[in-house]
Amino acid sequence: DVTLTSPDTQAEPRFRQGAAIALALVVAIVMARSWVQISFSTYLPEWIHTQGGTFAMGSRSLFGFSASVGLGSLLGGPLSDRIARWQVVAISMLLLAFVVWAFPDATGISQIALLGAAGVTVGASFPVGIVMAQEVWPRGAGIASALAIGVGWMLGGIGPSVTGILADRFSLAESLRAL
Repeated sequence: DVTLTSPDTQAEPRFRQGAAIALALVVAIVMARSWVQISFSTYLPEWIHTQGGTFAMGSRSLFGFSASVGLGSLLGGPLSDRIARWQVVAISMLLLAFVVWAFPDATGISQIALLGAAGVTVGASFPVGIVMAQEVWPRGAGIASALAIGVGWMLGGIGPSVTGILADRFSLAESLRAL
């Protein structure tokens, strides 16, 4: 533990190694979630088009995905207040992995249902990640939130480029499944 003191306050630990590891884990979870969300938002209209749909259908699918992310955010916060936050994140990330893996092979109504489920599971971990960052680093809740959002979204910006490279090399279906 490192103790920082100032003339105005008593010695209080401001940095604990366990808290730093927990914060890094929260940021990593937000990074993974962001990569999936932005990749789906970027490539979903193209995916729908390659499956024989119109770009208008792709736009409607993107709207549905975005709306389900919002719904997931509204559900994830209260759910994490009832059960532990780590359980909400773990369950949502496990479900997200299954849903994203199954999405490229689905058709029709099952693909729409999986797309909605992907949005809800992505969204459920967003507010929970911010609260978890603040809880593991309570003496610096602002910096913890900034790290969870700022650094977490950094991979959301970089990751879709990797998804695109994989799509060019293999296929869009395989790159989405790899998420």
